[in-house]
Amino acid sequence: MSTLERGVYYIATDDWLVKEAKCSANRVRSLYDLPLAIATDSDLDLDVFDEVVRVKEPTRDFQDKVELFSETPFEETIYLDTDTYVCDDSALSELFT
Repeated sequence: MSTLERGVYYIATDDWLVKEAKCSANRVRSLYDLPLAIATDSDLDLDVFDEVVRVKEPTRDFQDKVELFSETPFEETIYLDTDTYVCDDSALSELFT
């Protein structure tokens, strides 16, 4: 996996969290031209996400977020919880600056 400059990263170690992440990511994609990545143990095609970080043995608790955050494929990362819904195109714009 190559390191990309900037992007949005999700961590979802349950199928229901992947569904939430897809909804959130689709919204981000409609507002921004940023790559999207997800860390997951679920089978997932790249219909929404540009990068998939495969999780081998998830704990399915907060520990996953702590351990998997360092696996981001981006030099600069905006991490979003799976249930985050970005309301407008100004919500993330200033976070990289």
